[in-house]
Amino acid sequence: MEIVIVCAVLALVGGMLVAWWGRRVCVPCVCPPLQVCQRLQIEVSGDVYSTLLYAANREHLELYPPLRRGLPVRFEAGTHATLSLATSGGLYTAKAVFTGYARDRTQGTVLLIAQVRGAWRMQQRRRHPRWYLPKEVAIEAQANSKTFVGWVQDISEGGMRLFAPIPLPEGMPVHLELPPSLRGYARFPSNRLAHVLACERALHHTEYQFTLRLAFTDG
Repeated sequence: MEIVIVCAVLALVGGMLVAWWGRRVCVPCVCPPLQVCQRLQIEVSGDVYSTLLYAANREHLELYPPLRRGLPVRFEAGTHATLSLATSGGLYTAKAVFTGYARDRTQGTVLLIAQVRGAWRMQQRRRHPRWYLPKEVAIEAQANSKTFVGWVQDISEGGMRLFAPIPLPEGMPVHLELPPSLRGYARFPSNRLAHVLACERALHHTEYQFTLRLAFTDG
């Protein structure tokens, strides 16, 4: 009887350790869903850049050049990088190497070509599911006594990503007026209060604006 109890305890502890380890180990997975104008982060030699996806297939990605001090950044062929991609299911990363350049067939913009090396890995699951909107939604916002119109690309119960014509410092309170098309997500009220988690200048369609990561602070 004692042997049975000991075995049961060991099995329970072993299962808990496996579950604990599984939550911390990056699990190789199939390629996450990739969408045009989806936001990615590029890490090269400790520097982190934010950009948009222009086109993709299984192994190659075409990316808009990120900005640094208002100027586009280009990486030489052979430069290794880590790509980070946020989706509704979680945060994914992959190793990649830049292989060259291409041109946007409509605008003539120079694009970066990156080849993914190995499998994408899930780093973490999201606490709040994120909904990527099929079409960006205009929203009225107010911060520091200034009212402006921004564009929402994705939203969750915890916050949203907002493209704005003006920069805002981290921690700045922002009052949001949600249109009816956004209130259906998690039953949002029409008025929300949020604060700025991060602000960076980034490409939005064919022009550069400011990307605000907002966290709701009114419950």
